Amino acid sequence: MQLLTDDEAAGWSSRFVTVGGTPRTIRITAPVAATEIAGLAYRLVITCAPDYAEERFTGALVWLRRWEIWSESVDNQGYALLNGLRLNANQKGTLDVAPAMEFGSGEFFDATACLLISLVFQWDTEFLSADGTFRCSLSHHGDIELRVSDPERGAEVFQRFGKYSPLEVSST
Repeated sequence: MQLLTDDEAAGWSSRFVTVGGTPRTIRITAPVAATEIAGLAYRLVITCAPDYAEERFTGALVWLRRWEIWSESVDNQGYALLNGLRLNANQKGTLDVAPAMEFGSGEFFDATACLLISLVFQWDTEFLSADGTFRCSLSHHGDIELRVSDPERGAEVFQRFGKYSPLEVSST
């Protein structure tokens, strides 16, 4: 894992590519049960892996956009968990300086744990696949927007997230 600044994460964000037409955008609502939240984190990260195989995960970015949302005592619990995960980066950097984490291949479960923390604490977060074909925006309001660059793959993702009652969002 590498810690990245906002500027470095913005460079990652520009990787999102459009393949074969207009990207497909889907909105789902975050579940409230703990096991469902953990399952959603896994499902989001595995979407970045070819053939949905953990060992084929090629990397992703988790970019915290807003994290001081709830009470200090609640957010501090999230920081303790996140800081433990960030120790794996062998770099120093506070969230204020380096709010993004780049995960490489072989870091599937670290990426999943990081996204899980954002889901549990409902921090505004951007999640992007390394190949630029999938992005996800988490909102503290409980909405999650999935964007798939390839409309055909978008249909597959729509079906894959069916248990979360997906809604098509206009891309215009």
